[in-house]
Amino acid sequence: MILKNIFSKKFYWLIFVLFFAFFLTLFLFLPILLGKEPMDIKTYLSALTFKDYLIYLILSILIAFNLVLLIYQKRELKIAILPEVAFKSGTGILGIFSGILATAFCLSCLAPIFALLGLSFGTMLIFLKYKFYFLLIAIILIFLSIYFSLQRIKRKCNC
Repeated sequence: MILKNIFSKKFYWLIFVLFFAFFLTLFLFLPILLGKEPMDIKTYLSALTFKDYLIYLILSILIAFNLVLLIYQKRELKIAILPEVAFKSGTGILGIFSGILATAFCLSCLAPIFALLGLSFGTMLIFLKYKFYFLLIAIILIFLSIYFSLQRIKRKCNC
């Protein structure tokens, strides 16, 4: 019922598709753009497995849906930025950031990202070893943000 109310307006469908396309493009091309050596797009995309594409799709859909919910809360329900909402938004933002890190699957892709964050080479190696857990944490954080957003919308509009 809540989702029907949200997606009954074309604006939210458009926002969802735009965010989905943006994050899918970001996940696919960020390693190419930040790589140390120039990489051919065709070579990079052919090196990805079905599992990689599935991860990119799942994260893009979840993040886009989460952002649509946050925009809906702000525009339609006029929910003020309270500590509770800020925490839930922060959970979503951490999920997005974790998702970006979790989609970088190679050492050369992670090096520029970790350099921008000021993290060491050892941290990067630990991250590569446990990247599945970081991906799982990212998905859990995004699901938590979606759950809390849906609960907040449900309470506010009595759906």
